[in-house]
Amino acid sequence: MCPITLCMSKLQLPIKTARANNLKFAACVFFISVGIAPVFARQFHMDLAIVTNSPIVVDDQSIQTMSGWEALFSWAATLITLAMFGSGLPVISEISRHKSAAGIPFVPWLAQIVNCLLWMRYGDLTENGTILSVNIIGFVLDLFYLTIVWMYTSDKATLIKPYLLTGTISLVCLGYIQYLRENESVAVFYAGIMACVGSIIMFASPLVTVMEVIRLRSTEPMMFSQSLLFFLCSASWAGFGLAVGDMFVQVPNFIGAVFAALQLFLFAVFPAPSSKHGLQSTGIVRGDL
Repeated sequence: MCPITLCMSKLQLPIKTARANNLKFAACVFFISVGIAPVFARQFHMDLAIVTNSPIVVDDQSIQTMSGWEALFSWAATLITLAMFGSGLPVISEISRHKSAAGIPFVPWLAQIVNCLLWMRYGDLTENGTILSVNIIGFVLDLFYLTIVWMYTSDKATLIKPYLLTGTISLVCLGYIQYLRENESVAVFYAGIMACVGSIIMFASPLVTVMEVIRLRSTEPMMFSQSLLFFLCSASWAGFGLAVGDMFVQVPNFIGAVFAALQLFLFAVFPAPSSKHGLQSTGIVRGDL
């Protein structure tokens, strides 16, 4: 789920070319939006029950209403996570404009695809619409990002191995969960464990940058906006996990919130020069599910 900052100020294109590529990019985003709109519509329809304080019916099945706290954390987590997922769109726009994906850190998107697939499966098994819908959107966006990277990478041989490895890991994990499907409680447990481990690994990835900050005694390699969004996203998902009583959601996001709070603390201890702050950050930071 995952902000990317890319400094492209030195790259220039003729105005007509830039406009044409922006129109193509906008068309891609439009079709993705059309595809994911039904997911949001269903989730919004379910949450409307809070206003009416009564059950609603979807596909002839009665859906119990969410509690007030559950709905609050659900929408907060959804919106913040989508902001993090969507933060890759400006980078993709620049790739499309300049017709080159050279130097783009695509590996975090691969890891995020696996993570989204695991949480999608967990959300499906637990019938949790919030977890399912958010990660469907994250998966679609990450797939879109990686497709653009493939299109604009001249040496595609460098992408084949990591792409195939990602697909293999995804198939093995999902296949194992499906194998356990006959015992639903066991399948839920292992799906939750796999999703938790994936999230914790992604949460811990910025610790490399944290160690660099401590060594340099400066937060110049980090971005405050990324760390703040990371904290808000993790905290909102941890709150959602508490509201629904789901330890698999609570634990990794509580850990993520602690890691993000550590990053925010470093900004107070080791402030970076305002003129240079954030310009060197080119990584992806994962906020949740």
